[in-house]
Amino acid sequence: VEVNIEEAKLCGVSTPGVVKVNDQGMSLDVRPVFRSRELGPMVKCLLDQEIRATGDFELKGRIFAQGKPEDLFDSFKGDLEFRAKDGQIYYSVGLFRILEFINATEMYRGKLPDMKKEGLLYKLISARGSFQNGRFTIKEITLDGPTMEMVAQGEIDLAGGKVNLTVLVAPLKTVDRIIKKIPLVRDILAGTLVVIPVRVSGDLK
Repeated sequence: VEVNIEEAKLCGVSTPGVVKVNDQGMSLDVRPVFRSRELGPMVKCLLDQEIRATGDFELKGRIFAQGKPEDLFDSFKGDLEFRAKDGQIYYSVGLFRILEFINATEMYRGKLPDMKKEGLLYKLISARGSFQNGRFTIKEITLDGPTMEMVAQGEIDLAGGKVNLTVLVAPLKTVDRIIKKIPLVRDILAGTLVVIPVRVSGDLK
């Protein structure tokens, strides 16, 4: 049996594609697409995570899987890309804990935004990753904002609900903003003076 899915939605994500069923099991080839100004409901539905944010959000990709129905999730392969523009993040537990950790240091005490009170402004967030053996490998996440920049890589164990990320945070102090406007110095120093590495690991929740 072959089913061509022309219109379907999973947690608000459009999931057109093809599903095939035979004696050996089933296979699927799905091309998820998501465009919205609301991100929270989709994340809550898919990952049981709470995120409160504004912006223009876009998710797209292609996912393959083949096997017996009970093993289908672990056979996921494919890529996803995510972009968000011109918004503000008011709540994200992972981002909140990273900023809380950096804000507690003597150098940056009170320098970074308090997400509980004012949120975190951003110009662009982009992320790309791939599925393999029940895990989602994050090749790169970047956040570009007026008060900080951030880059992350790592892995999420979807079946086990575990996360392991390495995050580089560059708080943009006044001196950094000045450096970014001086071409030669900007190129030599890669646009910033201070980058803080942070490890994020443990239970996804």
